[in-house]
Amino acid sequence: MGWFVREGSSSSWKVGWTERTLASLSFPPLPLLAIVGIVVVLLSVSSYANYRSHMHQTKIAFKIFLLFLPLLLILLANSVAKYGTVLVISPRTKREYSSEGGKNNNSPWGVAMLLVLLMLLISYKSYFHSKWWPPIWGSY
Repeated sequence: MGWFVREGSSSSWKVGWTERTLASLSFPPLPLLAIVGIVVVLLSVSSYANYRSHMHQTKIAFKIFLLFLPLLLILLANSVAKYGTVLVISPRTKREYSSEGGKNNNSPWGVAMLLVLLMLLISYKSYFHSKWWPPIWGSY
């Protein structure tokens, strides 16, 4: 068993491998640190440019969503007022068509409200344009 456990009077064999490894470590050379630093800076600049372009596209998509949000809210409010709940559009069956008996349930008020909304948006076009779209045309 002498080959498994080191025998000797010196206490250097009692020092663990981690202590010996940590004691033998040295600081990396400065040129290597400089190259790693340059690579890190270039990668961060590249990722910042991608981040900036992605954020610009996200802003545009959010502004388009805000453009159509009033129409969505009007349709939602109309559905709640008319049916008492949010209407889920599903395909109609033949039985539903035949049970209606040719009744015309269409109301001109929805079309009138849409026309009023469009006329309002057209009359205040410059205001909406200046509020919603300046970052698209300006520099980023």
